Amino acid sequence: MNNTIIYTPNFVTHMSAQNWACHCSGCKGEKPLQQLRWREEVRNSALLSCDGAAAGILTDSAAFDLQHVSAEAHEDPLLCPRQQMLNQQAIFLLANEEACMEEKLYATGVLLSKCQTLESPEEIQQVGEELLMLMNSGLLAEAFAALPAIDMYPLAALRQLGTLELDADLDPLNGMTLVMKLNELASLSDDHLLPMLSELRSDSLVQSFMHQQSDLWRNYLLWHAYHGMFPGSDAAQWESAFQQLCQRVFGIKVILSLLLLEQCELDDTTLAALFAAWERQPLPALSEDNALLVGLSLLK
Repeated sequence: MNNTIIYTPNFVTHMSAQNWACHCSGCKGEKPLQQLRWREEVRNSALLSCDGAAAGILTDSAAFDLQHVSAEAHEDPLLCPRQQMLNQQAIFLLANEEACMEEKLYATGVLLSKCQTLESPEEIQQVGEELLMLMNSGLLAEAFAALPAIDMYPLAALRQLGTLELDADLDPLNGMTLVMKLNELASLSDDHLLPMLSELRSDSLVQSFMHQQSDLWRNYLLWHAYHGMFPGSDAAQWESAFQQLCQRVFGIKVILSLLLLEQCELDDTTLAALFAAWERQPLPALSEDNALLVGLSLLK
C-alpha cells in the first residue's frame, strides 16, 4: 500500500489552535489555511497574503519546524520526482544559516541553471549538495561578490514600485510616509533614482535592520519554496519563477528601507502588514528575456 507523508509546520499548528481575529483583505475573517496535495505528500500551509498569517509565518523563528505523519495515499496528482528533489535542494539552500539572503538566492539561481537539463533526481541532489558545500566554504560568496552590478533592472523595479498602491493596514504615520515615498519613486528620473538606489544598498541603519531580521527573511524565502513548490513543474518557467522571487525580495526590501530612512518604527505587526500587502500585489515581469540575469541583478 502506498503512503502519503503529511507535513505540518509550526505556524499551521499555532494558527489551527487560534480563535481567528484577523479581518484583513487577505483573509476577510476566515483562517487562510491551505492544503497542498500530491499522492506522495501533503503540505499543510497558509496564505502569506493575510496579515494574521504573515505574523505567524514570519515573526516566529520556529515557524518552519515540521511535524510529519504517514497516511494512506489518496488519488491526488503524482508529484514529479525531479520537481520534488529540486524543491528539496532549493529549501536546503534557502534555509542555510551560514549565508546572507542574497547569497542564498544566488545559490538557488545557480541550482536552477545547472539542473535545467538534468532529469535524474540523483543528479539534482548532487548539484544541490555541491552548492551547499561551496556556500559553507565561502567560495560561493566570493563568486557572488564578483558579479557585476547591472542597474537597469533595479531601476526598472524602483519605477514599477512607484506605480503601486499597497493596501497595507498601517498606522496613519507609516501609511502616509509610504504613500509619499512611493509617489516620489514615480516622479524621479534615473539620474535621481541611481543615488537613491545606492543609498538603499549602503545605508548602515538599513543594513543593520536587515541583518537583525535574518529569521524573518529565512522564513519568507522558505514560505515561497514550501508553499509554491518552488520553482514549479515546468523547467521552461524555472528562471521566470526565480526572477519573480528576486523581484518580491527586492520590492519588499525597498519598501522597508524607505520607511527606515524616514525613521519609521517597524514592529512585528507593521512588518506582517507590509509583507502581506506586498504578497497581495500582483507583479508584472520586469523583462520577458534573460529572467535569470534579471533576478541576479536585483540581488546586488
